[in-house]
Amino acid sequence: MTQDKTAIEQAREIAAISASVKSAHKRIDGIESLAASVHEIAKCNAVMAAGMENLSDKVGKIESKLDDVRMAPGNRWKALTLHVAMVLICIVLGLVFGNII
Repeated sequence: MTQDKTAIEQAREIAAISASVKSAHKRIDGIESLAASVHEIAKCNAVMAAGMENLSDKVGKIESKLDDVRMAPGNRWKALTLHVAMVLICIVLGLVFGNII
């Protein structure tokens, strides 16, 4: 009877160990799946970072062009005042030379 009891106890222990091993394998598979997901997220993050860098460069170019557009009226005003000043100087010089000759 002791041998039967020991065999039954051993069978129970083997069944418990087998269940524990199966559970451990399921957890390991879950961890492997989680690691693959983390790796995929890291790839996506790298792609997004590259996209953000590209976007940042484009925004810088747009800001530069916008500054040029903002400065255009001021540049036109400077050119206009320069031409008006040149015309006035030419008139004054014309009058002066006209009176001398």
